[in-house]
Amino acid sequence: MKKVKQEFPFVMMIVAILLMGLILFIVYEREEKNYHALPIAEIQMSEEQVIHLNELVEDDRIHITESSITIVEGGIYRIDGEYQGGLIVDTEDDVTLVFDGVTIANENGPALLILNANDLVLRLEEGTTNQLSDGGSSEYDAALYSLVDTTFEGNGTLSIYGKIAEGIATYDADLTFLSGNFYIYAENDGMNAGGTGGLIRIDDGYFYIDAYGNGIDSNQDIEMNGGFIIVYGGNQDDNGAIDYDGSFVIDGGTLIAVGNGMNQAPDSTSLQNSLVVNFANQYSGNNIIRIEKNGEEILTFVPYRSYQTLFYSSADLQDGDYDIYIGGVVTGDEVDGYFETATYQNGEWLSKITVDGSVSVYKNV
Repeated sequence: MKKVKQEFPFVMMIVAILLMGLILFIVYEREEKNYHALPIAEIQMSEEQVIHLNELVEDDRIHITESSITIVEGGIYRIDGEYQGGLIVDTEDDVTLVFDGVTIANENGPALLILNANDLVLRLEEGTTNQLSDGGSSEYDAALYSLVDTTFEGNGTLSIYGKIAEGIATYDADLTFLSGNFYIYAENDGMNAGGTGGLIRIDDGYFYIDAYGNGIDSNQDIEMNGGFIIVYGGNQDDNGAIDYDGSFVIDGGTLIAVGNGMNQAPDSTSLQNSLVVNFANQYSGNNIIRIEKNGEEILTFVPYRSYQTLFYSSADLQDGDYDIYIGGVVTGDEVDGYFETATYQNGEWLSKITVDGSVSVYKNV
């Protein structure tokens, strides 16, 4: 009897192998299409490059000289360590700088100079302390100088020492603060939006600004939607805690600004009340400012420098009558001269004032 060859199982095996190969090819093609569907910029931005300032390594994205580090391609750069010189950004792409414990001191110009970028974000890594300081002389006269719109975010701390002139400055660009803790010390303006002007926008964050020019200065507009700001302005008539040429709208947050020069009031279109007081006398540092409503604390603040003007805005400042006191004794928990809750006594009563609407201005109090 002849045996019949059993070819059917063999044929099925070949078919199965071919089908498996076809399936793998289709999956591969789909993955390739999905990968290439991403814009090249998005692929690059998803890659984070680490820059250790103590162990610099040059590549195609970072150029290094004896006195500067220049970022020339877009991307996310996580930076840590200490550096003597200037950090420069000069690219047409989007750049995010993540400060993760940075100290940069430049004796010949800005510590951070943004010459060019499509969009610049400076992120302060949570829990970190960072520091920028400038020196010498430069046409870019700030510790942090930017020629492009710059956004600040993150929950870290950044201390800025503007020894040439300004702390943070821009030229024809906007500054936007979304979050962060900022301590700014400046020989001239704390923040300055110069040129034909730019917007300084504060949505949130903590700011302590100690300036001998204007505390916050814009050649155009200032917008405050939140945050907590303490500002010291200069002693000259043309310098004050707040200075702007366009508009200043306060819709939220807390602002305490003191100085000896001019103190511009915000726009009446502001949604939050503000009080501007020009005192009849100049008071030396450590003289307490106390504001009460019906005997209840509204503001207790101890300026460390002399002052003759006060600019105060807060959600606590509602329409009504208030008493202003100077001097006295205060106890309680204090941060940068501000007491959230204080025990106060023996102050000198100066005047009763009325807050009525978004802007109330009093002179010779």
